[in-house]
Amino acid sequence: MHYPRRTAPGVKNGVVQKKNNHVFTAARGWTLERETPWKGFRHMVSARNVRDYVDLIPEWDEVAEGLESICLSAGSSSADGWYKYHPREHTSRIVLEAWSKELWFEVSQDHAKAHEAIFDLIGLPREDRGEYVLCRFSHATARDYVMLHIFPHELGHHVDRLRSKNQVECRRGEDFAEAFALDLCDRTHAAWFDLVRDRA
Repeated sequence: MHYPRRTAPGVKNGVVQKKNNHVFTAARGWTLERETPWKGFRHMVSARNVRDYVDLIPEWDEVAEGLESICLSAGSSSADGWYKYHPREHTSRIVLEAWSKELWFEVSQDHAKAHEAIFDLIGLPREDRGEYVLCRFSHATARDYVMLHIFPHELGHHVDRLRSKNQVECRRGEDFAEAFALDLCDRTHAAWFDLVRDRA
């Protein structure tokens, strides 16, 4: 689409000069991205879900310092979410993956035991199959699991990095992220359930 320029770019000796845009994106506030899910996948949470949950997080501006984006990604067969720090830009990204449309799947007994509290909280039906546990997710329980556990876990990695001496490494790793997720879930789940119940 053609439109007239409002200002002419600077030109020196016939060469258009670059503008000085060297401001980190995170310095302007985080952005929310949504990718089209891969075939056979679907997003368990919406952009509105993410914004609503962020509004429930105490001291959000403090814990989100340097967070460039939250991305609803196209899908993964190996991860529900992940955290990435970009050292050159000093910004970070949290990714929440789309899920397979087949919402019932098996997890190990160890995984089920470690996540028993959150599974009970969201009302997830489960079936013991000996070596494995069948998790019978619905769209609603998957949404609650992503917002009350996966997102807080990845945010925990971000907070871990911010609190490290060099602010580059997540030194305390998975244990810290899991503990952060459990604590944040304890502080936000009642308001979250009220919110989604009101919109049902």
